[in-house]
Amino acid sequence: MTQDAHRLNLLLGAPVLALDGEIGAIRDFYFDDDTWTVRYLVVDTAQWLRGRRVLLPLWALHAPDWQHARVPVRVTRGQVRHSPDISTHRPVSRQMEAASLSFYGFPYYWGGPALWGRAPAPEITSDTSLPAPTPTPVADERDTHLRSWREVTGYHVRARDGDIGHIDDFVVARDTWQIAKLLIDTSNWIGGRAVLISRDAVEQVSWEERVVEVSLTRDAVARSPEPIRA
Repeated sequence: MTQDAHRLNLLLGAPVLALDGEIGAIRDFYFDDDTWTVRYLVVDTAQWLRGRRVLLPLWALHAPDWQHARVPVRVTRGQVRHSPDISTHRPVSRQMEAASLSFYGFPYYWGGPALWGRAPAPEITSDTSLPAPTPTPVADERDTHLRSWREVTGYHVRARDGDIGHIDDFVVARDTWQIAKLLIDTSNWIGGRAVLISRDAVEQVSWEERVVEVSLTRDAVARSPEPIRA
């Protein structure tokens, strides 16, 4: 990959380092299915909090080390210990998100016109935090746009003239964490060669049937360059 884009699974299992010590390892990522942008890390706290998994907003990130798979964050172990208990085994509602973001003092990403609310990227300077935006109406408890990376990897991908494989990973923009490309495993079709497809080529997703439809032909996919594995 280029320096401006990275595969998400490079950080899977990476240690998450709070301001005062390690809190666990990355277990999953949650992205919203509206803008296809990663919003949260799911951190497995292992023996520290008896295996509790916590949802950590990306606002907390501080320059992840993609090369060495280390993720420093701008929160303390105490904050994580007392953070709202959000189950990762059921859909996360807007109310749950609002509770988590408010607890840490981070703004709502849906509270403004930019990709991250009032900001183009989840960046917070070292000496100040972005103020929470004027509260906006929170959606219904049943309304959720968050999807699990672990769940969506494995979805079948269908071209206009037939199946081409399944999602193996996402490639995200380094600064915004927006999903730019889908890494497709074509092992049941063209000999296991992996191909990259632009997220813009996605026409429709059936979350219930676990199928992604793209605006490409099988021939166009077969002629796609093989991605650099990094």
